[in-house]
Amino acid sequence: MAKILNVRLPDASTSQNYDPQKFNQLVRSLEQVILQLNSTYISNVADDISAARTYYESGGQGRPLDGTESFFLPYGAFIDRTTQTATTVDTAYALPLEVQQLSNGVYRDAINTSRVYVDVSGIYNIQFSAQLQKTSGGAATAFIWFRVNGQDVGASATKITVQGSSAAAVPAWNFLLDLDAGDYFELMWAVTNTGLVLLAEAATAFCPSIPSLILTVTYVSAINEIGPSVSFIPIGISGAGGVGTVSVTV
Repeated sequence: MAKILNVRLPDASTSQNYDPQKFNQLVRSLEQVILQLNSTYISNVADDISAARTYYESGGQGRPLDGTESFFLPYGAFIDRTTQTATTVDTAYALPLEVQQLSNGVYRDAINTSRVYVDVSGIYNIQFSAQLQKTSGGAATAFIWFRVNGQDVGASATKITVQGSSAAAVPAWNFLLDLDAGDYFELMWAVTNTGLVLLAEAATAFCPSIPSLILTVTYVSAINEIGPSVSFIPIGISGAGGVGTVSVTV
């Protein structure tokens, strides 16, 4: 903030008696301060910005931003182009992912292709869609949920029921998972009728092929300086300090 110019305030009297002259001098000095606040004092924007930047740079993690930072934002995209079946009812099966379309710090195991690993700790948004189809009459229910490192994720299951022969449905939803570096997760399923499958279809003259399963992974937790990727020049600093919320552009 800009500085306030002020005259020297009088020293305290060495006498215990009341001194009107020094008291009047103190009053006049305070009046000058109030006059500056009400008329001549203005905020120095350059000083405000510099102070805010210094505050956040000195209090944040890592070194101060200098325009050379690089950030690593993991992501992955996977599909399976085969029709998937469950051989036994009411039995958990991991859903394989045949093709790794995109990978940046998120990848599937080359052997156990249902396992998707992450290289960076953080919160991940995992989205999927599956092409369910009933191959026989009657009703059948599919259960779909997540496992992390071989353990079921609590309260992550959803069920969907398909009625009738050739009836179809597309379950599609997303989860946020808190994963550590080196963790893996799997999408699991079980059915009440083996006639319920995850159907893959070939391309037609008017549309591309239909995967049985599509899964994408994006990193959504706070950005840290954790590796090289795309460099950028910081264009602003924003955050909350002890005196409130400050947002400045530098």
